[in-house]
Amino acid sequence: MKFLTQSNDTIWIDCNLNNGLKNVHINKEIDSQWIIKRFELDISDDILEKLSKDTKAPEKLRFIKKAEMFFVAKYKTPILNENGEIISGDSIWNQWLFDKISSEIFQWIKELVKSNKFCFQAYRLIPSKLNPENNILTKRFNDSFESNIKHCKFIRNRKNQLLRNLFAAAGIKFSEVTMGLTSLSKQSSFINITSTRECIVNNEESSSEYANDPFIDYDLNLNQIGVEKFTWEQCINMFKLDIFLKTHSIEENKRMIEYFYRKYSKIDTDNGMNIDIQQIPFLMDQNNHLQPIKGIYFPADTIGDKETNDYEYLFVNKTIFVWLNEKSQKEIKQWLKGLGVDERTDLTYLRKTIIPNVASYITRENAIKTIRMLFILFQKNAITKKELDQLKKLKLLTIQYLKTKEDRFVSFDYVTSHNSGKENEDLIEWRRFFIGLGVQEDLHAVVFNQKLTSYEAAGYGFCDEYLSTTSPDRKHKIDAYSGLTTNTFMQHTEKTLTKKIKVYWGHSDKRGATEGTLLEDADYIHWLVENIKCIPTTVNTCELSNNIFIDNKELKELCGKYMHFPSILLPQKKTSWHEIFNFKTKRSINDYFDLLQKIRDDEKNLKDNYDRIQMIYFHILKEIYY
Repeated sequence: MKFLTQSNDTIWIDCNLNNGLKNVHINKEIDSQWIIKRFELDISDDILEKLSKDTKAPEKLRFIKKAEMFFVAKYKTPILNENGEIISGDSIWNQWLFDKISSEIFQWIKELVKSNKFCFQAYRLIPSKLNPENNILTKRFNDSFESNIKHCKFIRNRKNQLLRNLFAAAGIKFSEVTMGLTSLSKQSSFINITSTRECIVNNEESSSEYANDPFIDYDLNLNQIGVEKFTWEQCINMFKLDIFLKTHSIEENKRMIEYFYRKYSKIDTDNGMNIDIQQIPFLMDQNNHLQPIKGIYFPADTIGDKETNDYEYLFVNKTIFVWLNEKSQKEIKQWLKGLGVDERTDLTYLRKTIIPNVASYITRENAIKTIRMLFILFQKNAITKKELDQLKKLKLLTIQYLKTKEDRFVSFDYVTSHNSGKENEDLIEWRRFFIGLGVQEDLHAVVFNQKLTSYEAAGYGFCDEYLSTTSPDRKHKIDAYSGLTTNTFMQHTEKTLTKKIKVYWGHSDKRGATEGTLLEDADYIHWLVENIKCIPTTVNTCELSNNIFIDNKELKELCGKYMHFPSILLPQKKTSWHEIFNFKTKRSINDYFDLLQKIRDDEKNLKDNYDRIQMIYFHILKEIYY
């Protein structure tokens, strides 16, 4: 078909018989391509009956038994035709028509996705819901739209099967398809689709009934209608599951490593992965589990830690390691080393595992071994000052607790009690080592003479309860402090308890805010021991100072393990601790009865406590009558 225009342009339309495309040519150039779809619809008897009674329906529509519907879409950009005659929502014809439009569009999409030429663009024909919802025609279209999204098999998987997005059975929603966002579902050489599907099903919060091959490529239009997605987070979780690991062989892991090498080894190239390689567990360890780069090593002899058992650490699987050492895999191994996979030595372990987890790494089980390993590295001058600084939050094992070295003493008992009687250990070196780690040699007060806001003071460790006080006139909240004092250790308490602090409060132009107010008896340490359970006791709890008995031999003999005594060493000659902490110096009647109750509860040692019980009653009678 040809058209001649006044400007001597020649326009003609032809049809490609192979794919049905209508090509619009202008002066021998294809201007646009169109897909035209004709539907012949049978009108059901119930609609015919309603139409015959519908006075608003045109006469020619009241008794017809078939209707034609045409959809026209511009290739690459779908365009739906509009019917200018659709006006009234009361019309039975219009309601039926709007119901059919949506369903026939999905039937058309279903037909197009079967074609290799149109399958990737067919989803662009998916319509959107119409607004506003209060229109009956809009509602009929939208209801039909929702129904077809759930029940129409219009999504094509990689095996050219047509699947449903969502459907319901017995009141439960199911899904047959998922969009792979990782591209790994295409890698059948090392990803088992069956086990992958099983992993997804087992980890779904809601029930699903995925097809045997549920994966499709990501499509924006399908995403907008709520098609499920298989994300990197789900993929990483899958790599950790036994369901996946039991089918993932060493040979498949080699191919997986090669795949990630191809994707990530090229610098300044968009690999389309949208995830840092450090997050992906893709290296098989000695237990045939997949590990991320951060936590795994190449197998090697360690230095200085001959007692280390290899099973405590994660190493690249031996077969994989042998393969990586082959000449043909040299570039892959160098790439892995560049990412941080290295031979397991004490030094690499320090840098790769201990320092990144410094605050939580030490446990009761590994404390001694770890400190000895670090000490040996220190003796070899293998640890730099920067690394020693990074280790300052490492915990040390003391008599009863694991404590950070900040604000703690480490006695030489720590060294000598864990050296297995090695007489030649250089204690001076140990001292130098611990000082390098930040262990303090002496005790000192920490005084903040500068003005600190309440927020800043809380950042230095002062309790919120202490800072949440009111001004001297009881009308304002304290805004700032100066002269706040705390201690690294208790032995300096006597000097600092009497120190006055200044608080700033009220309106910014008033004296309370500009000059502040000195407060008597408001020191932090005194408040702390009276209000916070912070004093360690002999029963392995922390208590308020006024609930603890003073460290007295007679009291200890009577109370034994049943009452609270301070477990910290308090030099009696230098300081009057009773005055500072207000420890209890004598027992009340209630204390005696409390003590008797605790002895009674300790039934296993009741016979051993007969003399103690007699002595307690003696003291009770003495309190009453003398």
